[in-house]
Amino acid sequence: MQDPTQRHDSETQRTMYACASTYVALCGVWALLLAGFIGLAVVKGAAVMDGVVTIAAVLIFLMAWVRSFRIDLSVNGIVYHSPFFRRAVVKWADLASVSSGASWRRTKWPFYMLIETHDASRPVRINIKVFGRGDLSALAATIRRRSPQATLDKATHRMSQGQMPSMLRRKSDSQGTA
Repeated sequence: MQDPTQRHDSETQRTMYACASTYVALCGVWALLLAGFIGLAVVKGAAVMDGVVTIAAVLIFLMAWVRSFRIDLSVNGIVYHSPFFRRAVVKWADLASVSSGASWRRTKWPFYMLIETHDASRPVRINIKVFGRGDLSALAATIRRRSPQATLDKATHRMSQGQMPSMLRRKSDSQGTA
């Protein structure tokens, strides 16, 4: 029989990547465009090869960009990887509060999970739009389990119970502690 603490730690070890629907939404049009240009290249020859190469390069870049979103959960804490090699680390013991919601500022991710710590470090803002519902629920549940000292807003608390709240409401609509 497995030791319960080992099971608890093995449940915490998890890596989350962008979901398939994110790839479809961001790369689908470019993949169709590439297929069309390849068809034209077969018919017209080298005349459209520049278009094929350009569209293929854009598609490869988009796929690499989406792939760079990652959340690693470990026994020590959360590591959030965002595009262009940015990385943020939060230890379970340092976690103070978590809020999830939507904001409409151009410079920030519109659908987010904001993780604040007890120390003076900058809050970690996770772009949750690219991740699947199951992963978001698992993330919130793990935060709730591993950081019982943290204050969760209503949206994050509901996510931790497997209920996905509407993220279309503004942050002020979803405030409150559960």
